[in-house]
Amino acid sequence: MALSFVASLASGVMWNGLAFVAKHDYGYDQQQTFLLYVAAGVIYVVGAFGAGRLSRVLARWFSPRAVLVIVLSIQAAASLTMLIRGAVWPLWFTACVASAMASLLWPVVESYVTAGRHGSVMRSALGWWNIAWTSGIAAALFLMTPLVANGVARWSIVSILPVSVVCIGLLHWFPSAPAAHDTALASAARTPEYPLLLRSARVLLPSSYLLIGALSPILPYELARLGVRLDLETPMAAVWLTVRVLTIALMWRSAFWHGRWGTLLLGAALLTIGFAGVVLAPTWPILGASLALFGAGHGVVYYAAIYYAMSVGHAAVEASGTHEGLIGVGYALGPAVGLAGITIGGAAWAPWMIGITWAILSLGIGPGLMPYLAARRRRSAGAQQPPGTEGART
Repeated sequence: MALSFVASLASGVMWNGLAFVAKHDYGYDQQQTFLLYVAAGVIYVVGAFGAGRLSRVLARWFSPRAVLVIVLSIQAAASLTMLIRGAVWPLWFTACVASAMASLLWPVVESYVTAGRHGSVMRSALGWWNIAWTSGIAAALFLMTPLVANGVARWSIVSILPVSVVCIGLLHWFPSAPAAHDTALASAARTPEYPLLLRSARVLLPSSYLLIGALSPILPYELARLGVRLDLETPMAAVWLTVRVLTIALMWRSAFWHGRWGTLLLGAALLTIGFAGVVLAPTWPILGASLALFGAGHGVVYYAAIYYAMSVGHAAVEASGTHEGLIGVGYALGPAVGLAGITIGGAAWAPWMIGITWAILSLGIGPGLMPYLAARRRRSAGAQQPPGTEGART
């Protein structure tokens, strides 16, 4: 949990704070910032989907803990290139390397968190872990505030070096590999609808990160458009991250949402409404309220998605890698959508961006609904079964 919090400080800088560095230290406009995010997102997709296979290859020579040491060391070394002045390539190099390393880091960490745990024990572990990493992401933007306000935002990326060193130190308390996962116990701790809920969640997850990927690069420019003071930009941008932490804490401490389809629907609705509100906000209070809705929606979708992924996927690195790979798909598509909106719409980019985003998201309505319809048919068939044959359903 401690490592997840500290490592998320780096992730918060690279995913949510990168646009502030690009805008204020490198003079990037929205189009250039979107291109930077597209490159980082594509790399994350490739790395995360290949994390399981790469872990099996590296297992011939290295333990999972040793892999984490290597990943964190490469990330730390890359951040030092930001000390080079008068060139743009360090920004791109560090963003791409950090994205590649994060795509390998998190699937392994998630396997450590959940492997060997089932049912309520796994829910508790996931709750603590989700609070840890989301708090770290939110804290990163607050910690960046004085650096952005004083025109040295790039130093937030350089700070990834000491952050990575601390993480390597924390690995001293890790076992060399995640615990074994009992398949029988894992199966007993879930309902038959969990695989169907997972299928729907896996449609919503990349959709939610598509919205994040479209939102993060434009936030500095939206805040400036609405006249938010420079020293308040990053705290304002952290509104949705803070609300996400609170939402995840609520889901962690409650059980009413487990196995319920309405939870996924609520998360999707909050996300889409919040996103449209941020892009079209005429004033900063409306922007703040929209960010809060967006954060609540993402907290619901993310927590449900990883809970079902690790319950059904037996807490393996492959399951975590698929989960992170779907996140990467959103991270890559979101900036691409924003780039298309600005390229087509020019100054009137906002309606185009929303329209293109919703057009892409509509493609997921069918795949997202099919598991729900399958669950309804299954329940209907079970209700019509003659008394005394319940065992056959099981």
